[in-house]
Amino acid sequence: MKSEHGRLLTVGVVAMTTCWAVAGPAPGAATAQAGTATPDHHGCVTVDFIEPTPSFYSNIPMTPQAPYTVGFQGAAFDTIYDAAGNKIATSVVASDNVFKRDSDGHVFEVVDEVMNFPDGTLDGHIVADRNAVAAGSWVSGRIQGISGRYAGLAGPWRWRLNVVAPPYPAHETGVLCPHSDDDDSGS
Repeated sequence: MKSEHGRLLTVGVVAMTTCWAVAGPAPGAATAQAGTATPDHHGCVTVDFIEPTPSFYSNIPMTPQAPYTVGFQGAAFDTIYDAAGNKIATSVVASDNVFKRDSDGHVFEVVDEVMNFPDGTLDGHIVADRNAVAAGSWVSGRIQGISGRYAGLAGPWRWRLNVVAPPYPAHETGVLCPHSDDDDSGS
């Protein structure tokens, strides 16, 4: 059972994510695009960016063991950069450690992220092994476009921490393609 603080954090993150997705990035945000259209006939878009998380808000005090505790929840409000270091977007991240695998004691977290680019909004979802994240391994999930240039596109999303130290820069990539019932390129 979640504590009152945990419930309030969850409600706050959901409300902020919803408001952020509707409102979009702050006025004056950079106009760089998240990715470029690939040259194939499928109309796919590739996104590839760096996202540091200098501030992370959690329902329990941050300790070295907190990220490995079932029930740990957190939120971050990040700035996204391209490889050259230019600000290209903002994001809202919510994570929740949901279970511990008995066989090896690894804790798994659900991560949901809404990324607001000037040309559209993306929504990513990953279930990740916290030990893999701490080791700097790639973790995989799904990403879908929910507005603008990315609406109707979906595909695989990969994420990893480049450095497991503040500001915790993550490298994220995704290939979003149109989906139809007779292909496996979309969601």
